[in-house]
Amino acid sequence: MPMFSTISTMPRERPGERGAALITALLISMMLLAAGGALIMTTTFSLSNSTDSIAETQAYYAAEAGTQAALNVLRGNIAPNPLFNTASATAVENKITFRQAVSTPNLSRWLTYNNSFTTPRVTLSNPYTALNGMAYNIAVSDPDNTAPE
Repeated sequence: MPMFSTISTMPRERPGERGAALITALLISMMLLAAGGALIMTTTFSLSNSTDSIAETQAYYAAEAGTQAALNVLRGNIAPNPLFNTASATAVENKITFRQAVSTPNLSRWLTYNNSFTTPRVTLSNPYTALNGMAYNIAVSDPDNTAPE
């Protein structure tokens, strides 16, 4: 009698399970591919959103600078160039009123415009380019359209 028993090392016949490992591996690979694609798309969208956010922030600050510059002119903190009254930069004639600002809507005598563009603008970045610079222009108007006093 042999010491070891003979056990068949041949796999059992399972006709319904042939190729199951291949299909399982393909399904898991497809799931990982879909998850990786979704991750790449999310990263790409986040990058474009951050770029838009930077441009939006720069536009906001350029507009804020224009508003503050217009307020400084209307408050009399900036003298015109050239002066109306050359005796003194702080003379009453060198101050602008809102009524005068409506008749000179871009405040060009008080603000330094760069006229090398189709629409003249005050540039905030030097050198200024339309793709990566900041600038503003002013337009003073009277929404009530009231008559001069």
